[in-house]
Amino acid sequence: MNKNEKYFLIGMLFFSMLIVSISFSFRGIFIPTFKEEFNISNKVIGIFLSIIQLTSMGTYIIGIKLNEKLGQKKIMTLGLGVNMLSFIAISYAQSFIHLTIGYIFITFATSIILLSINTTIPLIHVAFQSTLLNLVHGFFGVGNTFSQKIVGFLIENGFTWEIIYRYISIGFLVAFVLYLFAYDVKKDDFKNKGSQDIRDKKKLILFICAIGFYVSAEIQTGNWFMNLLKTEYAYSPGHATTFTAIFFGTFTVGRFIGGFITEKIGYFKSIIYTSILTVITYTIGLLLKENGLYLIASAGLFLAIVFPTTMALIGKVFKDTASKAIAITSTSIAVFVLFSGLIIGFLNDLIGAYLAFYMIPIYAFISLLFFLKLNNLVNKESETI
Repeated sequence: MNKNEKYFLIGMLFFSMLIVSISFSFRGIFIPTFKEEFNISNKVIGIFLSIIQLTSMGTYIIGIKLNEKLGQKKIMTLGLGVNMLSFIAISYAQSFIHLTIGYIFITFATSIILLSINTTIPLIHVAFQSTLLNLVHGFFGVGNTFSQKIVGFLIENGFTWEIIYRYISIGFLVAFVLYLFAYDVKKDDFKNKGSQDIRDKKKLILFICAIGFYVSAEIQTGNWFMNLLKTEYAYSPGHATTFTAIFFGTFTVGRFIGGFITEKIGYFKSIIYTSILTVITYTIGLLLKENGLYLIASAGLFLAIVFPTTMALIGKVFKDTASKAIAITSTSIAVFVLFSGLIIGFLNDLIGAYLAFYMIPIYAFISLLFFLKLNNLVNKESETI
């Protein structure tokens, strides 16, 4: 791979992550719209989100095999192509069942795109791989941030969700065509590392639980924050997306600066300190009710650092079996997100959107407990990480 091929490939990873993040944000933004248009309850939305997580989990299992057989470039183009067609198809949905089926295909495609990105970066020979990982994941926040206000503006100016979905399909078409010219990295390293057995199962289980509860807090914020703003405080889409944009904006800033903070104070300290701040920010924000919404929105700054730092930490702890550990962890995360979404959906109908949203800081607090346990275990056996 020459320098131009390398830079083009890196650029395509950023662009693909940007398009995926914009489309990913639609789910949370349009949940209140889907509830009204298809006349469904919060419990049904919880089941809908659970189906998506089951699809994601199954896709990661299949995707690992596809990655080994086809390589990163082919599964990336497959994902981009399926998303392009799925967003067009879903824009013509006449029932919630049709919408759900469409989202199954979208989730499949999005999952293999993310898997391709996460397994391509380690195979690009650059001196700044850790920084590159944080920056690419940071672009997920960039797309989420800008899409919140843009979509809110479009809705208030007469654009329906169907039209917006057709627009995003154009983005996937552009990414699909451009990626055909991207360099096809070798997959041998991923396959070789993935074939080894993981020895320390206890640490792996602790990592799965720690990151599983963390991702539950992150994903469910995206899924249910808009619902809280509209249901509890009767905000219009334009007003509500101001807060979701702040959340994803601070999240983006956190991703971009996270790598530098981690290198300065250490992996575990970064995770533990930011997790504590996350719990405090959410809890105080909820206690203040409407006056605390800006505080809740700012929690993205602290949430952002945990995921990429944990992925890097898994690499340090498991070394040669890191690829397999990351793959198993990524698959297991979907189970946590599945049940955490079901719980919040059920509680929304039972006790209301406001009280149900307290599950977010609870998930973050449980995650913190597992990270504290991991910190003690890992640092007893080796030097401080």
